[in-house]
Amino acid sequence: MELDSETIAGEYFDHLQYDFIEWEKHAFNKFPEKFPEGRYGINDLFQILLWAEELERGYQDSAIEDLFFFSQNDLHSVKSTVDRAINQSDLEKQIETLIELDGISVPLASSILHFIQPDRHVICDSTVLKGLIDVRLMDADRLPGRPTPETYLQVRQICKDLSETAGISFIDIDRALWLHKHNKKWNLSGMEAIERLD
Repeated sequence: MELDSETIAGEYFDHLQYDFIEWEKHAFNKFPEKFPEGRYGINDLFQILLWAEELERGYQDSAIEDLFFFSQNDLHSVKSTVDRAINQSDLEKQIETLIELDGISVPLASSILHFIQPDRHVICDSTVLKGLIDVRLMDADRLPGRPTPETYLQVRQICKDLSETAGISFIDIDRALWLHKHNKKWNLSGMEAIERLD
């Protein structure tokens, strides 16, 4: 199967429930404008966390637990922390800022940023890590037990290299890796062809 945007999107949407297809399209269309302009609400953030749970992203902590702990944050703190994060120019600082919030880990921080800045951020969760390990772009023995901001930067660099080489977006890469996890017939051979330079 070819690694091109149209093929990946077609296969991906064939595996999702209609509600999630519509929500993703809406989120990628609206969130990149809505968040920087401050026109977002706590519900938008909860929707990203629910998306993670429903799509079985494989976070090490239960997304339901994360939702509970996240809901304990003061709304003003959430808004000011998210605003500070999205206004940072440094990728690592953006992740570090979001994980200051209760219930937000590196996988969830990267998911939030992926929907707000899809051309700038990748998702760094067990779905992505396992896929990159399966195609030998990452070494499992060199990873910490839980993703750290440093792990995020490694994953982002690999995805950036892959994006430039294969001519696909960060969204496409994430969808292809999700398909690999949930559909063993999905072929990532296009990714295996990418050489990692260490």
